Amino acid sequence: MDGFDWNDLRYFIELVRNNNHMAAARRLKADHTTVRRRIAALEDSLQTRLLSSREQPFVLTEEGERLLAFAEEIEALAMQASERVMNADVQISGTVRIGAPDGFGSWFLTPRMQPLLAAHPGLKIELVAIPRVFNLSKREADIAIALSPPSQNRQIVRKLTATRLGLYASPNYLAKYPPLRSLDELAKHRLVTYIPDLLYAPELDYSTYLDAPIGDTFETTSLIGQLRAAKAGIGVAILPHYVTAGESGLERVLVDQFSLEREFWLIVHPDLVKLARIRTVIDFIADQVQVSRGLFLGETDG
Repeated sequence: MDGFDWNDLRYFIELVRNNNHMAAARRLKADHTTVRRRIAALEDSLQTRLLSSREQPFVLTEEGERLLAFAEEIEALAMQASERVMNADVQISGTVRIGAPDGFGSWFLTPRMQPLLAAHPGLKIELVAIPRVFNLSKREADIAIALSPPSQNRQIVRKLTATRLGLYASPNYLAKYPPLRSLDELAKHRLVTYIPDLLYAPELDYSTYLDAPIGDTFETTSLIGQLRAAKAGIGVAILPHYVTAGESGLERVLVDQFSLEREFWLIVHPDLVKLARIRTVIDFIADQVQVSRGLFLGETDG
């Protein structure tokens, strides 16, 4: 253990997660030469190569992979020790980053966060509400909301709820265009939908389940953009009930002919689930979803 510095593991972890010296340096509030120097010192102290190449993107050696697993366990234990010792007699505190689809994050979760923050003034929430899959191993988020469970067995997964979707359009749009009496007549209308080659999850490829001819389309990567497009009279959109509930200027169409169901899953890295602040936020999100289950299933308006 001569020459081994525990702090060098922080530099190693950040370099692996960011795959870039400059990005790792920003996270550590250091300069990139320091990152390089600390990685070299770590390799010297362990007398082994951790990276198979000095060029980006970095690839870990077998020894590097083995060290990463130990380093992340040490990181998790350090966070738990810090939390339990420093905050033993105080409120929940620290930062929790939540990654969520834009509809769930912006439309559902954001307006409901105030009670959590009021109960825990020391808690800081970073809500990343964008349409993408979050990599928890790289700490892109502490907690992720996804449309399907992950394939990685190590992650902690919890099903939150099913959510139902239907076809919606504005009354002004429906008054201007041919009557919409069946799914086959969708071909005469403009469908507001996602951009096919930018879908981040297969669950959003609604055309697979629409089973109807599609004519013109208006495409956007944002669920909120689709909602606003439908309200503006651009076309007919497939929207989840929890987003349309209580919204004026929208009318559901073909209720008996089209309904789609999806799911929301909560995912957290196992190294973080023991932290009190993480568990507190997980329980809060799960409680908010449970209370609003009828909203997601289209059984209530709020």
